[in-house]
Amino acid sequence: MINKNSILLLLVLIPFLYYSCKKKELLNPDERNWLNQQKIITVGICPNLPPFEYIDENNKISGIFIDYLNLIETNIDYRFEKVYYQTWQDMLKDAKADKLDVLIEIQQTEERNQYLHFTKPIYSHPHSIIIKNGEKQKLNLNDLTNKKVAVVDQYAIHEFLIKNYPEIELLPFNNEEQCIQALYNEKADAYIAQQAIAIYLIFEKGYNRLHIAGEAEYTNDLSFACRKNLPILASILNKGTNQISNTEKQKTLGKWLITKSVPFYAKIQFWLIVCSIILIATLFLWSFNQILLKKVKERTIELEKAKIRAEESDRLKSAFLANMSHEIRTPMNAIVGFSELIERKDNHPDKQKKFASIIIKNANYLLQLVAEILDLSKIEAGIMILNPEPVNLESVFDDIHESFTPEINRKGLSANCLKPDPNNKYIINTDRQRLFQILNNLINNAIKFTEKGSISYGYMLKNNTIEFFVADTGIGIKEEYFDKVFKRFEQPISVSRQAMTGTGLGLAIVKAFIEKLGGKIWLTSELEKGSTFYFTLPL
Repeated sequence: MINKNSILLLLVLIPFLYYSCKKKELLNPDERNWLNQQKIITVGICPNLPPFEYIDENNKISGIFIDYLNLIETNIDYRFEKVYYQTWQDMLKDAKADKLDVLIEIQQTEERNQYLHFTKPIYSHPHSIIIKNGEKQKLNLNDLTNKKVAVVDQYAIHEFLIKNYPEIELLPFNNEEQCIQALYNEKADAYIAQQAIAIYLIFEKGYNRLHIAGEAEYTNDLSFACRKNLPILASILNKGTNQISNTEKQKTLGKWLITKSVPFYAKIQFWLIVCSIILIATLFLWSFNQILLKKVKERTIELEKAKIRAEESDRLKSAFLANMSHEIRTPMNAIVGFSELIERKDNHPDKQKKFASIIIKNANYLLQLVAEILDLSKIEAGIMILNPEPVNLESVFDDIHESFTPEINRKGLSANCLKPDPNNKYIINTDRQRLFQILNNLINNAIKFTEKGSISYGYMLKNNTIEFFVADTGIGIKEEYFDKVFKRFEQPISVSRQAMTGTGLGLAIVKAFIEKLGGKIWLTSELEKGSTFYFTLPL
């Protein structure tokens, strides 16, 4: 049975509980009264600025600043009337004419201060310079002097560039899509955009022929704004934005800047390429295995000597498959492993970029492996076709020198191309493509195993043959490994293993090509002083 003391206690607690649960009033009485008297307060929306404000796949207005607007409406307990505009220019025009009360996602400028009140910035991000792939990778605004640059008309960056970089030829357009089309159609040399919008358009909209080449030295401090003749509304908006916590801001940015902008490695096209590479590698491996099995079966019917050769071939086949299994599993494990890491949503963009780079590097390694397997399979099957023709060695070495000089210079090495009398053209009858491939492989190895010094290559006439050479000042090779370097999957252990990457098929293929062309190959080397590879070809 409830006693009198319990009833009195309950009566005391009821007012306390009421006022403790009641939401604290954010606005002062004058602001609340004014707000209650306003039947409609309009807010301008430009729904073509993803990820800030745009129409989503469900035909609803969405984006970072739409979420901020919803938070402000909750904080001040008022719902604005949304007015939609096709262009940013039309929205600014109505704001100047006092036909629009509130603007979102707007940068404060001297010119806009004349007709708008601004809240404190709620989100800041830089502008980026966008160019087509294949052009200069790193740019700044000074690099755009006398260039045609697309910008959105009457954006803050437009005003900034006119004032500070008059030497840039600006091409103003109504919206971001028109700027990108101008760049795609080569009407503009570059396009300057807000970084978040640029990233969204490049990755989400599939403009994969464009990339960010640098920063535009201008940061957008985006705010809410209202008409100059409504200072009380400016105060209300400031209180509404100040009430948004850092946690709410980070949650909003994380929602749109990470999950809404789909990077290239999350698109189906990327995985189709990866799967295609895996399928091609598997098919070539299976094909080569079938070729070897056929050769083993044919040799079993030969004499005892042929039988021994067949058994040796079978042993080599098993060793090859074991090595190939390892060579394929290693990059495949990297591709699968880092692909799983990329799918994690908590990764920093720099980590995701690094993981994607590792995947691409291992995919390229698989492509190289497939090419070497194909060459080796043709050699083993005896179906390698040569196309002998008159070849000007001067032209071949000019092409080689032009191809490798940048990589040699990048490593800080010197390149020496040594040839006989330049007035005497040496013409030999050989397969130009295979000769270039041989030199390409040998010089690549020389660069890989040399950290300082020089790379030399050239040719000379000796005893009715042409003797070619490739020399380096790299780590060298022990004499006991001279024969092994020309065998499949053999890589000599020397004083350093930092450059020991690759399939181990390259020199084996080189030796086979040279012998097929009627020549021979050998080397000299000294540890820590370098190596020289020689080979001959008939005139």
